[in-house]
Amino acid sequence: MKIIGINCSPRKGQTTQKSLEACLKAVHNESGDIETDIIELADLDIRGCLGCGYLFDSKVLVADAFHSGADLLAIFASGFGLWVASRKKTEKFPYGLYKVETLVTLIHGRQRRSVYL
Repeated sequence: MKIIGINCSPRKGQTTQKSLEACLKAVHNESGDIETDIIELADLDIRGCLGCGYLFDSKVLVADAFHSGADLLAIFASGFGLWVASRKKTEKFPYGLYKVETLVTLIHGRQRRSVYL
């Protein structure tokens, strides 16, 4: 039997690699008949592709990109809503702005609906 550890960290020789080596060493020491090996992805020339969905005419990749963008917008909207809701009472808003969370939820729901349709 052989166990292969894959190190995805771009920093060789750091914590991730040391942890992976320690785990594989413990497995090897526990059962001497198990071989272990580590694959370093930092050694490979892996480049991401911008616009891969358009390049390869993949509707799935394009849909996933829109979904990721929608998630990012939702995170920013939620953070903005929480920031506004945490504001103190003022003369103009004597009860504070805590109900803005409901407004942000409605905006978020509408945005999700438009992405999924």
